[in-house]
Amino acid sequence: MFLALLAVPLLSAGEESAISIKEIFKPSAQSLVMRFQEEKSMQILSQAVTSRGLLRFIPPDTLVREDEGSRGTVYRIEGNQVSISEGNRILRQFDLDTSPEIAGIATSLRALLAADGKALEEHYTLILSGSGSDWMLQLTPRFEQVSRIIEKILIRGGDGQIQRIDTYEQSGDISRMILIPDG
Repeated sequence: MFLALLAVPLLSAGEESAISIKEIFKPSAQSLVMRFQEEKSMQILSQAVTSRGLLRFIPPDTLVREDEGSRGTVYRIEGNQVSISEGNRILRQFDLDTSPEIAGIATSLRALLAADGKALEEHYTLILSGSGSDWMLQLTPRFEQVSRIIEKILIRGGDGQIQRIDTYEQSGDISRMILIPDG
């Protein structure tokens, strides 16, 4: 799964030692559940929008975000299909190809949670720094359709856990998602 990334370790900025994708991720065939808190700063709003809830990854490619709150919105990405629902009511369904921003974030998050270095390298230029206990991975989109919307994604973590995902959009909007293992 990691063939392309395991062959050549990525050098840490300012360090003589090297760290590789294999050192920071521990692949799991089991479902993962994490609590999240997200804050999105948008150029058109004077205050950040916050949300929280559960994020589930069901291998090999299903990602479910359950927002807490009065609406209880559920976002589900399974394969290339996205559905947004509230309760038993589906509000919207679409293909990831129609939304480069969502596709870019979904590709990176699913590849990270599945420890799929090959998928990450295919879609992003990677810069990895730090150590196994405190690392940062910068993803810069390779494809123009995604890079027109997403400038970069910074993922921070340690000890086999993703702890924070910062998404920087070309518009100046920034999303920061804090992840905490559930349980």
